Amino acid sequence: MKITDSKKYKKDLLKFSQKIEKIIDKKQKNYYQKILSEFQHKAKIIDDSHSSINSAKINPRIIRENLQELGEIRYQLENIKY
Repeated sequence: MKITDSKKYKKDLLKFSQKIEKIIDKKQKNYYQKILSEFQHKAKIIDDSHSSINSAKINPRIIRENLQELGEIRYQLENIKY
């Protein structure tokens, strides 16, 4: 199963988007929108690295780094203050 297809990912994406929409300060809002885009990008990278097309080229270290970065980005988004 892909990360981007999971209920948790979709729920988090909706929650983070709603939080960002509530931010009044434009500078802060733009910052978190970029963070959210990075969250989506990292999830796609992880999904793509597990696809059958790339099965011969899987590098566990890079996947682990992307997962760690995705977790760090998620933590930032969880702690949005508005």
